[in-house]
Amino acid sequence: MTKTSTRLPVITVDGVSKRYRLYSRPIDRIIEFVTGRARHQPYWGLRDVSFSIGSGEIVGIVGRNGAGKSTLLRLLTGISTPTSGEITIRARMSAILELGSGFHPELSGRENVYLGGAVLGMSTADVEARYDGIVDFAELGPYMDMPFKTYSLGMQARLSFSVASCIDPEIMIIDEALGAGDGAFIAKCFERIRQICAGGATVVFVSHNTYLVQRLCQRALWIDQGRLVADGDPATVCRDYESLLRSISQDEA
Repeated sequence: MTKTSTRLPVITVDGVSKRYRLYSRPIDRIIEFVTGRARHQPYWGLRDVSFSIGSGEIVGIVGRNGAGKSTLLRLLTGISTPTSGEITIRARMSAILELGSGFHPELSGRENVYLGGAVLGMSTADVEARYDGIVDFAELGPYMDMPFKTYSLGMQARLSFSVASCIDPEIMIIDEALGAGDGAFIAKCFERIRQICAGGATVVFVSHNTYLVQRLCQRALWIDQGRLVADGDPATVCRDYESLLRSISQDEA
């Protein structure tokens, strides 16, 4: 079932498919180019996916590894383009697709705040004006002059989320990053997300943790084998998703 948001849509995905070419050997790419004869196998990362997300919604996305979640996020953020179909984004986007994305491991936390801000389109003056708030939210004051590569995963999650959420995004996409944080920080992030959405922003939250999806989100999408198989109430969608996981686990036992 596909659900269309009744709110003003800021994300519209209409009949989107993404096909990849899989080659058995690297040289097959060259042979295909020279001869014009296909040397690849097609692989569909997404097939005919449609949905819309409205302003102010918090939407979770669940699905197994390889189901198509990452493919969808790459399309939403413009990293990749669809093979067919259309994606329309009507607002400014901030994305955390992986811990430390936009940060440099050799630079200090302080330097990475400015780097991460620049990646998100902020000027140096904008970052300076928000710097203290970013550090206070991340609770990393004593560690800001240490190299980012020395940070634990939890510390990386703190800084990544703090920078991404400080720019007042109209759309915020979070892919698993919060899973590295502790319970207290996750609760703090959830409160920040709700504040952002109360101002009309939209959040897309991708996670394997169905408890977090149900706790945070107003709606959930379930992607499986490249298709959107459910779109609705998080409790119902997550229950059905967990039922599939249990069935697969029993079959493999």
